[in-house]
Amino acid sequence: AVGLINDPRVTYTDDASATGIAEEVLRASICRAIEETRVSYESMRWREGLKNGFFTLQGERDHYRDICIKSGRPHYRPLMRRFIEVQVLLLAPICPHWAEHIWQDVL
Repeated sequence: AVGLINDPRVTYTDDASATGIAEEVLRASICRAIEETRVSYESMRWREGLKNGFFTLQGERDHYRDICIKSGRPHYRPLMRRFIEVQVLLLAPICPHWAEHIWQDVL
């Protein structure tokens, strides 16, 4: 959500009843990114881990944002927080100082 904060087209809700298939797709993408990044790191394939833990996951978040904007639906705030937490944890082995800053000062 850090990249979404200043976008005037984006709204947020904490109402779980407002969730739908778009949220389920993003949740599944987050779970898949966690597993793929874990496998990459365990195999010491750092570039692949970065691709899965950052670039692919960002693309999924962007897709979710586009769906919400086009349909006029608000973003589900707890899911966006989960997205940020997971991305910070997945990037911590590669950029620990940035991850610590986000974890302590932004979240």
